[in-house]
Amino acid sequence: PEGNFYHDRRTINPSSNKNLWQLLTVGLLCNNSNLTKEKYQWIIEGDPTEGALVVAAAKAQLHQTDLEKKYPRLDEIPFSSELQYMATLNQIKGQAKNIMAVKGTVDKILELSSHYYLHGSIQKLTAAHKNQIIKLSEAKASNALRILALAYKNVSQKNTVISNKDSNDLIFLGFTALEDSPRTDALEAMKSCVESGIRFIMITGDHAATALAIGKKFGIAQNNQVLSGDQLEKMSKANFEQAVMNTNIFARVTPALKLQIVAALQQQNQIVAVTGDGVNDAPVLKKSDVGIAMGVGGTDVAREASDMILLDNNFATIVAAIEQGRTIFLNIRRSIFYLLSTNVGEILILLSSLIVGLPLPLTAVQILWINLITDSTGAVALAVEPKHINVKSHQPRSPGEGILVRSN
Repeated sequence: PEGNFYHDRRTINPSSNKNLWQLLTVGLLCNNSNLTKEKYQWIIEGDPTEGALVVAAAKAQLHQTDLEKKYPRLDEIPFSSELQYMATLNQIKGQAKNIMAVKGTVDKILELSSHYYLHGSIQKLTAAHKNQIIKLSEAKASNALRILALAYKNVSQKNTVISNKDSNDLIFLGFTALEDSPRTDALEAMKSCVESGIRFIMITGDHAATALAIGKKFGIAQNNQVLSGDQLEKMSKANFEQAVMNTNIFARVTPALKLQIVAALQQQNQIVAVTGDGVNDAPVLKKSDVGIAMGVGGTDVAREASDMILLDNNFATIVAAIEQGRTIFLNIRRSIFYLLSTNVGEILILLSSLIVGLPLPLTAVQILWINLITDSTGAVALAVEPKHINVKSHQPRSPGEGILVRSN
């Protein structure tokens, strides 16, 4: 939480810039993340996006503990994909009014705002201003930046609770553009997915331009195509299923649409694994064939609904687990094939001897010795055989495929 603020490449004091100071204050009030220090390392507890706002405020010497004393929280409207915003109601100590702090998508916050804050004064927010802000936010989003808008309004001291009905006539403050670049190992893991016949689909609540820019970095943006939640909701069932099979990037998607996308993939005999960390992800994690919850920063609800927990939040770990799973399955298949082939040979020899009327070629002790020495050692060796070089190139097998197939 140390750094400088710049305007036109010049260092500025954030406390002397009323616009910036108000934006940082509202971003810290409308926040459920915490910044703590463990030994020599700073740790974010909660959502990383909210944590970025906490760190930015701390760089300006705006600290949570001080602000919580000055603006005690009275009520909260949690963020949801349907609302597209979060709001808190805070008391202003020493004044006969409370403040409602709101953050969310640019489109939604502008829709709820009637004025904007400029150098300490409140100005009327016109349609021209809104269009200008939207164009600027889209330009930032196209550079793979995550956009988060902030607004506020003062309410009567008598108001101690808030609801969705109170989210109107807001005063728009501005928006933040957060960089969340893909990790290098994640990009390498994506290449392994392509080699392994695994399709990667991005379903996000972010702006379509942000999703497309990130999709391009991952190499999954087919023909630069992105479908939004609004577009999906207007589609017929047949068009929806076709879109799900041909599109890799979905933006501004609600939890209900996530469920529909997963269900559509499963109906077309696809095995679907889903990653998620929030409360809203719990239904889709439960619906998927393999639900993978985030171990760092994820909610308990998401973990309980999932089949496994990703402790390091690293996509590359999932790809490594798939490779390891394929290796284990192939080793089991080889071991079973080896055991069956050797034992069938013994059975045929004994049956042939009985049919012809010859004495048994193997005694019971000899059969036990063969099973103990040759069968067991060979099977164990096959079971612990390391990963083959070309295991990535193996295409996903059908769930109905048996252990033994003709290719063995």
